[in-house]
Amino acid sequence: DLPTTEQKDFVDELLEHHQTFHVGALIKSLWSGLDIPFHSQIPSDQPMGGVSDLTNKGDFDRLLISEFANDDWTFLSRLANNEALYLQREVPPSRNRYQRIFLIDTSLKTWGTPKTLAHAVMLAIAHHPKSDFACEAYALGSFYHPLGIETHEQVLDGLSRLEPVMSCSVGMDAFFRDHPVSEQQQVVLISAKEAWQHSEAQKALSEY
Repeated sequence: DLPTTEQKDFVDELLEHHQTFHVGALIKSLWSGLDIPFHSQIPSDQPMGGVSDLTNKGDFDRLLISEFANDDWTFLSRLANNEALYLQREVPPSRNRYQRIFLIDTSLKTWGTPKTLAHAVMLAIAHHPKSDFACEAYALGSFYHPLGIETHEQVLDGLSRLEPVMSCSVGMDAFFRDHPVSEQQQVVLISAKEAWQHSEAQKALSEY
């Protein structure tokens, strides 16, 4: 599906300004590779189709009919070795929709190219043509700060926000203390691998 006019205008606006050009140029490329859920699914299940509908685990009433064509010993052997194939039925989508919350690490290790990539990924997901989830974004550093993601000026403000700290763990602690996450929310943390090598960052990451 092609992006809507609103989404085209947003990306074009980013491309028209040299401060946000690199972010805007990445968004359409990311769209072509993104595969994001449109609505919440029942936990541990996901919609399947085609060959992916087959699994080697399931209830006996979902065994493929072809399994019963084997002789008894082969059939029992396939069951014992988890080789028998079952049909995993498609799960209907639920009516509830997630709210996506993006947390952007702005500590020292994310300055430069990682910062550009982080904002491009965030905007590509938030403005994906097939996604209509409500989205919020926050910059993490010595504290947390809300980020606008709707206009060129807001994106530019987010790109200019940098924190001279080695880890955003303090900002993450403050965010989750003030914003308990519900089951209807997805939290997406975007950072650089190098930023999570400190003990404080590892502790925050494992806790949340």
